[in-house]
This record gives sequence, structure tokens and C-alpha cells, in this order.
Amino acid sequence: MISAFGWSVVGLIYDIVGAVFLAFAIFLNSPKKVAAQAGTYWDFNPHLLKAISEQTTDARSGLIFLVFGFALQLVGQWRLPESRAWSITLLVLLGIFVLFYVTVLRRHLTSRLEARVRAMYAVSEKAAT
Repeated sequence: MISAFGWSVVGLIYDIVGAVFLAFAIFLNSPKKVAAQAGTYWDFNPHLLKAISEQTTDARSGLIFLVFGFALQLVGQWRLPESRAWSITLLVLLGIFVLFYVTVLRRHLTSRLEARVRAMYAVSEKAAT
């Protein structure tokens, strides 16, 4: 049975995952990537755009997990009927989403954000000429 303590533990696990997502893009930066981001490029720095897109994607995902984790901890403070099925379901869903995020969704969201920024950049370039 999931008790108030159980809700808090599940919430904390979600919070830890959220914090890891927040730090993902920063910790994954190698010295080579940082040098490419700091480099000077004619007209546009594609490495900087990719890094900022990754950081934005990770920050948004991390924030969602943090808020959900805090909400689960808050639920633990209410006196709800105890149920082991909820804790198992939430932990399985967390595992599935983390796997999906790391393998597919992160890359998709990052490339979509990059494309939107490139489109905005192209529009502003046309307006300037």
C-alpha cells in the first residue's frame, strides 16, 4: 500500500529525474563542444544554436518533472486511500517516459526548436534586405 511516505518517495524520485534533466545539456558538454560554441562564425553559429536548443528542451522537461514530483509529494500529505497500484504505475510510467525521452523525444524536440529558430532567423534576414 502506498502511504503518505510512499507518495513522498515517488515524488522525490520524479524530482531527482527532473533535476537530472535540468543539468543534462550542461553536463554533456565536452571541451570540444564548448570550444565550438564559443567560436566565431560568419553570420550564424550552428553549434551555439544546437546547445541552446538542447538546454531549452532539457529545462522544459526537467521543470515538468519537478512540478509533477512536488505535486506527488503534496498528494502524500492528503489522506487518500492507500494503494500499491498507484506507486507501481507511477514508477513504471516514469521509467517508460525517461527511456522514451532519452532515446527519441529529446532529439525530436531539440531539432524542432532549432528549425523554428532558423526560420525566424531567415525571416529577419529577408526583412533586413
